[in-house]
Amino acid sequence: MDRQFWDLHDKDYWSEDEILYACGKFVTRSDGRHELFRKLQDCKDGKLVEDGAEAETDPGANEKFRDWFKEFLIVQYGELLHNSGLDPLSRIGILGSSRDSMYQPYGALSTNLWISWISPGVDGYVVGPKRAGKTSRMSLVSKLAIDKGMKVLGAVQLTHEIPGYLYCPNATILVRTLCVLKLQGNKLVLVDIDEAFIAWSGETPLAVKTMNLRKIARLFGKLEASTLMATQRFRELPSEMKKDAKFRVHCPSKRQPDRAIVELEGIIDGRLENWSGRVKHFPDGEPHTMPYKTEAMAAFTMDFDVGTLFDYLSELPMGANQFEATIRWLDDKGLQIKPREKRWFARRIVACGESQHFASKVVGVSVATVNKWVHEGEAESRVDEDMLGQT
Repeated sequence: MDRQFWDLHDKDYWSEDEILYACGKFVTRSDGRHELFRKLQDCKDGKLVEDGAEAETDPGANEKFRDWFKEFLIVQYGELLHNSGLDPLSRIGILGSSRDSMYQPYGALSTNLWISWISPGVDGYVVGPKRAGKTSRMSLVSKLAIDKGMKVLGAVQLTHEIPGYLYCPNATILVRTLCVLKLQGNKLVLVDIDEAFIAWSGETPLAVKTMNLRKIARLFGKLEASTLMATQRFRELPSEMKKDAKFRVHCPSKRQPDRAIVELEGIIDGRLENWSGRVKHFPDGEPHTMPYKTEAMAAFTMDFDVGTLFDYLSELPMGANQFEATIRWLDDKGLQIKPREKRWFARRIVACGESQHFASKVVGVSVATVNKWVHEGEAESRVDEDMLGQT
């Protein structure tokens, strides 16, 4: 029963059936059950609202309800143990140490587990406080995906280029690169969106951040990529992602950044499986993770409203090539890679192991021009990077 309790307590999202099951299983007193039912109804009535956010009426996705429910379960489980006849020291021991004993070492698990969820249009997320290991977990999953032949795009800056990962400093470059990859037949593409690396303008309200992240996730789902999103707060995640994500990682503490609570649904040994567990001793650094910069500035810019592109793609006729249509839409809107960025980005693409032909398609110049840029001197390369603030 102990493991069953913590498995339920540590979930990032509960369906209402799971909440009611927990009530029947762990809540022994009628006043406790009535309190839970009142809280559920308050949530459904839109009374549990975060400052600056829209009312979330799904209890499993409402952060105020989630925080309350976790504490509520701990209290109820403590009462259940008290009524079981165990002596006080035994009860304290179970509540204090049982969770730690359930953490499995990362090295004991198959590396295929961490990328089993990746498929076109599927989302995942990593949530936790600053310095709790979010970027490290994201970089580990990305490196494993690359090792299996997938392509990874993202706003996470690296200390040096590695084959398979393309750093994209803005939405235009990211979307163009994704479409060219898809047109070349890459079925599995992972897009990393770390909220900490997005250059929000001024004091961007929470509701605006959440809406923009929702638009990003919907667009990349439409373009048949998998999106892995990292953010400090669960409430910043789009509602759809809270409910439907197939990969959920909670990094609980900056004091133990090598630990995480994981839930996933993926293809494991040829079968669709659900897996959850607490994992410790996550490696951090090469060769296990991408060589991410630990103190990188927020440099990714949303240089156009991705929601308008999503709406455009939703109206395409059946059978239309959405990747070609996306590139045409970007061209029609004047959303091309800026002239001063073309040489810099073409160089990076080739440095990441991609062909000059691929680079020419992404930046919109001839193969001969890309070849000329690639063979220019190091001094000019440094000028490019200084201009873009990438050194």
